[in-house]
Amino acid sequence: MPTPEKEAVVQELAALFRESQGVYLTDFTGLDVAAMGVLRQKCRKNGVKFRVVKNRLAKLAVVGTEAENLLPFLTGPIGIAVAEDDPAVPARVLKEFVDEYERPEIKVGLIEGRVVEAEAIWRIARLPSHEVLLAQFMGALQSPLRDMMWGLKSVGQGFVRALAAIQEQKQAQESGQG
Repeated sequence: MPTPEKEAVVQELAALFRESQGVYLTDFTGLDVAAMGVLRQKCRKNGVKFRVVKNRLAKLAVVGTEAENLLPFLTGPIGIAVAEDDPAVPARVLKEFVDEYERPEIKVGLIEGRVVEAEAIWRIARLPSHEVLLAQFMGALQSPLRDMMWGLKSVGQGFVRALAAIQEQKQAQESGQG
């Protein structure tokens, strides 16, 4: 018979799996307590939830969610990093941490219901942030409009110069005749 505490953990994990855009499974073997503290702090700072969970409880929690695809990977020591908004944020946080501590090992991820292998997660981690991508996209949209505006402005300026030249020419002709 499960205890109320374990049932609460399963319910909490199930809610995390349902609400998340990205779930990453890690093997934290080899990390000491201090390093785990640093990892948790980095995760909190970036809006990522990181939990160390028992496989049995995680297996119960994924049932009936998109995260059910992770069942085969719920073996060994498991740390779960979850993002509610931007699925790339945990990948970036984990990559930054791994670059410094060489751990944890990322086993697999689940992004919008699709299982993603570790190699793809590293590529995702190298992507610019959502805000940077939006800014780049907006810049790309604005560039042709800006170029067109400058082109139209140049045409207008050329037309005005041509009219001014014609006017000067007529004035010169009039002053030469009169």
